[in-house]
Amino acid sequence: MPTKIHIKAGKLHKWLALIIGAPLLLLFDSGSIVSILPIETVRSEHLVSREAEPVRSISGLISPRAIAAEIDGPLRSLRYRMLLGRPVAEAIEVEEKTYFLMASQVNHAG
Repeated sequence: MPTKIHIKAGKLHKWLALIIGAPLLLLFDSGSIVSILPIETVRSEHLVSREAEPVRSISGLISPRAIAAEIDGPLRSLRYRMLLGRPVAEAIEVEEKTYFLMASQVNHAG
């Protein structure tokens, strides 16, 4: 003959199983799905473009000489490219230190 303690323990056991078991089941299912899919899809790499956007026009960009004057040491390479829709100059020193400078000329009226 079941006592009140046995009935309450049975109900508690069922609720604990539901509270603990449901998240574990979801974790197992999501892990199974992730292991089946290609890693590029899991990381959403198919949605991100890795190609650099080319500079639309070189007119109005600051000269390489002006960029070299801004950098401390000698340059190994200089490349103009678009970053967030704005032209930037990517300057790399011989010691592999990289600088990103705004490449468009700004006329300051005094």
